[in-house]
Amino acid sequence: MKHKGFTLVEILLSTTIICIVAVLVLPVVIEGFHNNQYETGLKKAINIVGEAISLNIAKGERSAYYTNSSNPLYFYLQKNINTSGLSETSKRNSKNAELYTADNMRFEFPKGTNGSPEFQNIKIGDNAIAWSIKDSNCGTYGLKIGGNSKIQNTQPCVILVDVNGDKGPNELTDTKLKDMFLLIVTDKSVIPYGQIAQQIHYNNKD
Repeated sequence: MKHKGFTLVEILLSTTIICIVAVLVLPVVIEGFHNNQYETGLKKAINIVGEAISLNIAKGERSAYYTNSSNPLYFYLQKNINTSGLSETSKRNSKNAELYTADNMRFEFPKGTNGSPEFQNIKIGDNAIAWSIKDSNCGTYGLKIGGNSKIQNTQPCVILVDVNGDKGPNELTDTKLKDMFLLIVTDKSVIPYGQIAQQIHYNNKD
């Protein structure tokens, strides 16, 4: 009796084809997995900050607009965030403070002390973002975009969030989804800054 089977050449050919397909498909799968993590992390970060503000107000505190150098935003938010650590010297830049949540999400805050806060090297698309100190406003910072000062009577606070903590790629961009985002904190709400971040926030990826 003759038994039908695969020849060695057929097995090697099939294995080669499978490997080629895997090499082509695997990066797409990995990128999709990471993107899903980043999107989920951004939404979670917005909820964390928003709930902390709401709880502070519910407990009789003033809104986030009234934070200042003696009661900075990171102290204000920490009261109602489950944190694993708070440092007034960020590993990314010593002029900023950083706060870690229990699941290792990292929030970075310009302090407005010891010189100018170091968010001025960040760019989203073609827009350079810089911060100037204005002690009477939220977090003591005034907003400056694209080199044009936009100082108002009441400025938003700004937070840089890394949704996967110290893990890479540690990049902020508006052309491709990455793990770092800017959050704009107003008196009672928080929204992401940048086109991709806002598309995720408003569930509109088109």
